[in-house]
Amino acid sequence: MYGETTVDLNEKQFTGIISSFLNALVMSLIWSSCYLAVVSRREKKLIMSQLKEQQLESLKNQIKPHFLFNTLNTIRGMIYQDQDKAADIVTQLSELFRYNLNTDLETHVNFDQEWKVCEHYLAIEKVRFGKRLLVTMQCDDSLKKVVLPSMALLTLIENATKHGIAHLEEGGEIKVNVVRTGETVTITVSNPFDETKLKSGTKLGLQNIQSRLELMFAQRGKLFIEKQSCQFNATLEVPYAA
Repeated sequence: MYGETTVDLNEKQFTGIISSFLNALVMSLIWSSCYLAVVSRREKKLIMSQLKEQQLESLKNQIKPHFLFNTLNTIRGMIYQDQDKAADIVTQLSELFRYNLNTDLETHVNFDQEWKVCEHYLAIEKVRFGKRLLVTMQCDDSLKKVVLPSMALLTLIENATKHGIAHLEEGGEIKVNVVRTGETVTITVSNPFDETKLKSGTKLGLQNIQSRLELMFAQRGKLFIEKQSCQFNATLEVPYAA
C-alpha cells in the first residue's frame, strides 16, 4: 500500500518536471523569436541607412565635377579677355578647394558651413563680373545651424550667376533669404534674368538637389522653382529640427 503511494507521487513529480520543461522551452522559443525579430529590424534599418548614405555620397560626388567643369570654363573664357583676372580666379579656386579639403564636406552640412563655401565661389565670380555682381544674404543666427544637402546652396547661387547675372549687361543682385515658418525653414535664392537669353540646360544640379532632399528628409524636403516677370526664385524647404 505504501509502495503504490510512492509511485503515484513520483509520477506527479515527473509530470510537473515535463510541464515545467515544456513551459520553459515555449518561453525560450518566444523570447528567441522576439530577439531575432528585433535584431532583424535593426539590421534592416542599418542596411537601409547605409544604402541611403551611399546614394547621398554618389549624388554629392556627381555635383562636384559639374561645378568644377563650369568654373574651368569661366577660367578658359577669362584667359583671352584678361589674363590677370584669370590668374586671380585660379587663386580663388585653389582657396575654395583647400577649404573643401580642410573641412571635409559631408553629404549634409549646416547653412553656416555652406555659406562659407559660397563666399569662396562668389569671390571667383566677383573677379569676373566686378561691380555687375551684387550679393546680399539675410539669415538669423538661430537658423545658421539648419541642415541642408552639401553644395545645394552653392548650386543655386551658381545657377543664379551663370543663367541670370551673366546675361545682363548691367548685372544684378543675388539675394539669399533664410526664413523660418513653424518647423520649416525656407532658403530662397533670387536673381534677375532675361527670359530671351535663358538657355535650357541639363538641369543636373537642380535634379541632384531634389533627389538628395528626398533621401534626407522624405516629404519634408523640397525644391521650388518660380519665375516672376524678370525675377527667378529657387527655394529650398527643409525641416527646422533636422
